[in-house]
Amino acid sequence: MSVQHNRPNRRAKPYVADLNRLQAECAANYHLLCRLMPEDGEQASWHLHGHGRDMGDVSLKRLERSRYTDVVEVVQGPHWHDWLAPTRMKVRVYHDAQMAEVVAYQSRYAQHGRYEYPNDAMFQPDEKVQLNGFLGEWLKHCMAYGHSQDNPVAGLLSRS
Repeated sequence: MSVQHNRPNRRAKPYVADLNRLQAECAANYHLLCRLMPEDGEQASWHLHGHGRDMGDVSLKRLERSRYTDVVEVVQGPHWHDWLAPTRMKVRVYHDAQMAEVVAYQSRYAQHGRYEYPNDAMFQPDEKVQLNGFLGEWLKHCMAYGHSQDNPVAGLLSRS
């Protein structure tokens, strides 16, 4: 008596980018950045303190400015550890579309909507969605726990 094993063909389905989710994240990030960045300034700094802990500093710095877009660098670094590298993102801000998209994380540029996995850079298949979601969480955290002496009332990113 022979036993047959019914094993379904388990080929992995290719990852399909969720463009609605990505666009929603980028739109939300735009509005959060606009609230945190001073209207007329090139830079903003926030000190984070919450849950009884000092969580370091976050700085927003405009690196580039053009008619419809800005490039902003977002950096969080604990000021109490010299050995811990700061978290660093470059964000392209599209004023005409009202979206902000992460274009680089820790000096690594993620430009594709999806990646085959594994790949040489070890990007996740949904790397772009994850990075933009992380930026949104980070900005919400700044809104909830950040304190700024330079910018007590945040304004809008200026295009002028």
